Amino acid sequence: MVNFSFCVLGIGGYSGAGKTTLIEKVLSELKGKGFRVGILKHASHPLSPDREGKDTDRFYRAGADFVCAHDAHQAFSRYPHGDCRLQDILSGFPRSLDLVLVEGHKNSGLPRIWVVPGTGGPQKPEVPKHPAKRVVLRDDPRHFGTVMEYIHRELEKFHAQRSIAAGLLIGGRSLRMGTDKALLRIGGEIFAERAFRMLGGVAAKTVLLGSAELPGPLGRVDRLPDVPGVAGPMAGVLSAFRWAPQSVWIISAVDMPFMDRGAWEWVLSHRRPGVWAVLPLLKKGAKAETMAACYEPAIFGEVESFARAGIGTLQELTRHPKVITPLVPKSLAHAWKNVNTIAEWKRANRLLEEESGVTSD
Repeated sequence: MVNFSFCVLGIGGYSGAGKTTLIEKVLSELKGKGFRVGILKHASHPLSPDREGKDTDRFYRAGADFVCAHDAHQAFSRYPHGDCRLQDILSGFPRSLDLVLVEGHKNSGLPRIWVVPGTGGPQKPEVPKHPAKRVVLRDDPRHFGTVMEYIHRELEKFHAQRSIAAGLLIGGRSLRMGTDKALLRIGGEIFAERAFRMLGGVAAKTVLLGSAELPGPLGRVDRLPDVPGVAGPMAGVLSAFRWAPQSVWIISAVDMPFMDRGAWEWVLSHRRPGVWAVLPLLKKGAKAETMAACYEPAIFGEVESFARAGIGTLQELTRHPKVITPLVPKSLAHAWKNVNTIAEWKRANRLLEEESGVTSD
């Protein structure tokens, strides 16, 4: 199932096969490991989620197109839906999930577990063969382990297949530097060229985020406009997330001249199913780095919530239980050093000249 920020797997079997019990055990196991899981159950009979005469039922029968009821801990929604296509139903699920398990829709072609009650007695005919289907026997004492191995393998596969996009925050005119930082030169390149080249080595697609005018080929590179009404780098970051909401995004500031492929590969090496963002930490007790960091689609809704609340920094994400802050090795820590003053720019040039023998303009 493509075009969703979460992995989708089916669990099927004929009535009495033990699907519900299996799903309960799977949920307990996955939740214990920190995964967020959604369930979609396809019923072959009409559903009646509200008792007749309840307020929400009366609103629905009166013609409301969407009814939502909630208390301090939970919410329920109800809406009419035509032929209930699986893709359309899943599109209404929150993005902040790692996995959705679908009971039913046996002909959808989803990768799925198919539960067979036992080895003895007559068996009902199976669903049509599908290359991504794994049949398990409920009476096999090892069947739960087989199911969990299958789910984790599919999660890993889904995670590995996500496209990685890069957003380069190029900003605008710097009052301290007297010109756009993106146009400062180092090692024979302007900052923007150097950063764009490095990002191209690790991302399938790189876009510019910001208003700085860039010369040459970079002036023709895809650029995303800032989200209106949002201040600072958050406006560019949100624009990227909205532009490709199913992609993994690595976000970099333009004024990090020592960021290189090795540092980016170190960041990406910390990606794994269930982790929603990788925010590097240069030293214990310091603030996490939100630039030269990696963001998975499941965290995008949290960033949208920050913007609605007027929170202008991604630093708040460090409080989220699905965000990790790995400690950067000392050998790579220089890659996160940025340039904010003329003196720092000159110092960076000298360091680069010492390392490479290239004289900067």
